[in-house]
Amino acid sequence: MIGIKSYGVHIPFLRLNRQSIAQYWGGSPAEPGERTVANWDEDAVSMAVGAGMNCLKTVGSPGESISGLFFVSTSFPYKEKQSASIVATALDLPHHCFTADYGNSLRAATIALRTAWQSMEANRSENILITAADFRLGYPGGSLEQILGDGGGALLIGDRDVIASIDGHYGTFENFMDMWRTERDTFVQSWEDRFIHSEGYLRVTSEVIRGVLNKYGIQLKDFSKLVYNAPDTRRHAELARVIKAPKEIVADPLFNYVGNTGVASVLLSLGAVLDTASPGDKLLVANYGDGADAFILTVTEGIHPFQKRNGKIVEAQLRHEKELASYTKYLTFRELMQLQPSSRPPSSYPTPPALWRENKGRLSMYGAKCRACGMVHYPARRVCIQCKSKDHFEEVNLSRSLGKIFTLSIDHLTANLDRPSVYVVVDLDQGGRVQNWLTDCGEPEKMTIGTPVEMTFRREQFAGGMVHYGWKPRPIV
Repeated sequence: MIGIKSYGVHIPFLRLNRQSIAQYWGGSPAEPGERTVANWDEDAVSMAVGAGMNCLKTVGSPGESISGLFFVSTSFPYKEKQSASIVATALDLPHHCFTADYGNSLRAATIALRTAWQSMEANRSENILITAADFRLGYPGGSLEQILGDGGGALLIGDRDVIASIDGHYGTFENFMDMWRTERDTFVQSWEDRFIHSEGYLRVTSEVIRGVLNKYGIQLKDFSKLVYNAPDTRRHAELARVIKAPKEIVADPLFNYVGNTGVASVLLSLGAVLDTASPGDKLLVANYGDGADAFILTVTEGIHPFQKRNGKIVEAQLRHEKELASYTKYLTFRELMQLQPSSRPPSSYPTPPALWRENKGRLSMYGAKCRACGMVHYPARRVCIQCKSKDHFEEVNLSRSLGKIFTLSIDHLTANLDRPSVYVVVDLDQGGRVQNWLTDCGEPEKMTIGTPVEMTFRREQFAGGMVHYGWKPRPIV
């Protein structure tokens, strides 16, 4: 039985009330609710790592049994360089793991899911991890700026201990210009609303849903939940009316709390459904973008033990939030408004050879444990600072270690886009000490010695034409 073994999400800590956007521009009325905002040190790669860690944590982090990592996005940090390899390195997956990027369509997550499913049917390969994240920009003051949100989702696909089996699929493709970005575009482009929604989204998605029902001889009333993506709340409700879906089976798309998160949208909504699903529930999952996909899933008996271990995964992250101080803060984070640069000289950055040498330490967060006395060092070193043994270490992964702040300083003059920032020294529970900026820090003045933290993968800087990633501590709430 092939299906979903685990799922995870990454919902950014920061939120922006849509009323704040509308008030700033003084134009059209605000959409209801709020949208997620990736922090200044987050992007599609870091959110995919966050979702992947959340997914693997629920099954005990079985990285050694993963044979494939598919990273899905329409907002990759590089035009020419595989991003999936960065995600796999950060998640400490084995080097024989097959990595692939899936992009250029908002349907890419279900394209990757179909590929994983068919690959496992054909080859009986081991588990495949699908991570998806998007980080898209609408024009400032435009309608998309309120609608779009940032976020990530992940699915672990396997053939044992599944919590939801994949029982069927039907898909189509459609060459249709509705929303797009070229290499020259910073912001999402779109055509006239009525045409792209009536002839694109509504027509194509309703056709694929009817197609999967006809293919397997079932009806909408046979399903416990219908999960599908949509450009916005209005079109989501309109599709339900077009296909005559009973109101009680239509899953919440989370628009009022998160927004349209692009490739991750359908995974976030599916995760919220699985949070409360029961054995035997049949789910219909549909996804639109340059065509459409529809999957039939059946929730298994494994869902209750999974829920008991992990609780409500999506709800827990939705609750952990802080409203962004202002709309101008959002513009600053997206580098659409310039802050006065720091008067301090710019920091140096590692060269490609140095980055390659430090892959395991910087991206996978490996330290060194002394075999003689057990002292853990981070970064790794050749001589133990406690017993002075030389070259007598074993590698230890510290990325999932918790810790406590040992000391800190609040810096108002930092070059970081979020000022003031808190620089901390953290003692990790596994041993070792980390020095870095604290991230997702809601109230810097409330950070104290002893505050518990966890490690999270973040974008540290863009320098030398390259994106530099690393691990930062963040407070545990």
